[in-house]
Amino acid sequence: MVNNLFDYQLRARSLTNRIHTAYSIRRWKAPCKLMQSCQRIGYKGLRFMEPQQLSQELRKGQNPHMSRRRAIIGLSMLGGSMGQLVTLYQTGIVSHLPDPPGQKLFDADRVDASNYAYDKFNSPDGPIMVFTYAITAWLASAGGLDRARRNPILPIAMGIKILIDAVTNVELAREEWSENKAFCEYCQVATLCTFASLVLAAPEVMAATRTLLGRGDKDTAENTQ
Repeated sequence: MVNNLFDYQLRARSLTNRIHTAYSIRRWKAPCKLMQSCQRIGYKGLRFMEPQQLSQELRKGQNPHMSRRRAIIGLSMLGGSMGQLVTLYQTGIVSHLPDPPGQKLFDADRVDASNYAYDKFNSPDGPIMVFTYAITAWLASAGGLDRARRNPILPIAMGIKILIDAVTNVELAREEWSENKAFCEYCQVATLCTFASLVLAAPEVMAATRTLLGRGDKDTAENTQ
């Protein structure tokens, strides 16, 4: 009986060791497979530039992608400024937001003071608008002229962010109208900025995707300093 018990303990220990070994091998193989996949599609990881070179390229460099990125940054600043105006009203710094005269479609005061505007994260939605457009501007400004080839993850992240914003803005506009039977024109200007940015982002996102798939990019960087 003692021998049978000892034999059972040996078999249980052997099974436990096999399970542990298999788990360890699988755990270490997963990162290796991910790395192999990245190497296969040509992605070598995020590359950081020297600050002086980044400054020159962002300020003085010229290529089609950079021109569109600058437009996205400008649109993000415009969208963020709409959020700033709404924030001033929602926090009592100003008491009125002017609307276009002679119409009933827009009523910023009513919309931006409604429950709809204060039911997210225990705060008004104006500062959230400022924050989200600041993130878009940051993603548009990150990386140098040739980032679609050297850092393709950056334009892809920017494109995903803007796409999420576009879908979110459509849903928020629906909720805005459903509760108030009116729109905030400042919010809708910001929404137009988002959709314009989405169109502008598409070429660089496609170029970055081609880079990840190993197909190269037609728009090469031309840094005219």
